[in-house]
Amino acid sequence: MKKKILVSLITVLAFLQIQGCSGDVTITDEQEDIISQYAAGVMLRYSYENEWKYTKLYDALYGYHKSTESETETSSSKTTTETESTTLSSGSSSGSSSTTTTTTAAASLSDTLPTALGLTSCSITYSKYTVGSSYPLNPDSIYVPAESDRVVVGVEFTVVNNSSAAITANTTNAGVLMKLKVSGTSYTNYATLLKNSLLTLSNVTINAGESYTAVALFQIPSELEGSVASSTLTATKDGESLGSITLK
Repeated sequence: MKKKILVSLITVLAFLQIQGCSGDVTITDEQEDIISQYAAGVMLRYSYENEWKYTKLYDALYGYHKSTESETETSSSKTTTETESTTLSSGSSSGSSSTTTTTTAAASLSDTLPTALGLTSCSITYSKYTVGSSYPLNPDSIYVPAESDRVVVGVEFTVVNNSSAAITANTTNAGVLMKLKVSGTSYTNYATLLKNSLLTLSNVTINAGESYTAVALFQIPSELEGSVASSTLTATKDGESLGSITLK
């Protein structure tokens, strides 16, 4: 059955190519993109049992890898900075000291992400999250399946082009890293070839005034599915914190 589906798909694509060469049928770039994504989705669906994963191709293209890790919170991921200074009290022979603590407010991702990703003419805001056996939850084309004993968390962002001209978004080389902290454990953003992957956008056109839904994916243990609400997403670039958001 699977072979018949793949053969049928290949036949349809071949027919479109032949007809296109003859001049009888033409398709737009958008239609070609839809066909390509549908084909990739079918291949994923029927080859997943052989464990053909996004990460294998992703590694070959970008040299990145999927990393799920537990880690101790470091100073670069803290959302507040406390600076203590000690000063001697004037006229004190004993050298007694007083301590002054200054607290800096946490950075907002909506303020820092556009510049960090090289999308300075855009606004980027968190919109919602999904959690389940795949992303999207009800796929009709290319999708990311959950690994064994895992669920996929999709954190969606709305990217709005606030300029008066179309932009081409490319974020692959921006060097931004995201982590999702659930029940005390941090999980690094999952490597994916989805076209709307926020951290690896490639030649994505966003017209003036239009919005675009981008996503950051995470694979977490299935037993933590109920703990995603109120979990914390943090972002860093070159080891510096860009801020955090709490999933709602």
